[in-house]
Amino acid sequence: MLFDNPFPNQQQAALEDIVKNIEIQSNFCINHPNYQPFTIADETVARFQQLPQDIQHKYLSLLLRNFLYGIYYNGYLRTPLALHTNSADIAPHQNLENNTLLGIDLEFYQRLHAKNQGTGYFDPNWQVISEESDGSIAVTKGSLTMHIERDIHLKSEEKSATIGSLVAIRMPKNLMQNGFYVAVGNVG
Repeated sequence: MLFDNPFPNQQQAALEDIVKNIEIQSNFCINHPNYQPFTIADETVARFQQLPQDIQHKYLSLLLRNFLYGIYYNGYLRTPLALHTNSADIAPHQNLENNTLLGIDLEFYQRLHAKNQGTGYFDPNWQVISEESDGSIAVTKGSLTMHIERDIHLKSEEKSATIGSLVAIRMPKNLMQNGFYVAVGNVG
């Protein structure tokens, strides 16, 4: 066959469901017949509609990405957006505390972070471009500029770096990627 289906059955079904069932409305609402509307508050919609079209489009793209990710990829939105979900359906033992930030369980994040024995790693070839009045320095690499503390982010032998010097800066022991905690090794 000239055009074989490149997707396994489950992925094909998900793609077909997306194409057939997702409706994006001009009020930043995403509808799917199997879920409650994925929407933002009316007053927020009014403010967003006053912004330039490109910013509105970027925000709507972000909402759509989060909806697709939460329904089709990791499923974290399936239960909260289920059609017949209401407060009477919540189990009495369920934790109702709002302890998440952007869908991340902060308590769980803090436990993971505390158990992460890494110290971070040194990323080389950052150029010192200025020294601030508070003692911090600005470093740049590519198109990214960061302000760092000499005592925290530089190797001992580079703490006296001057403007124009190339230094290695300490990067964190973890990062968040698509809502997941990723431990980073001590060598990057």
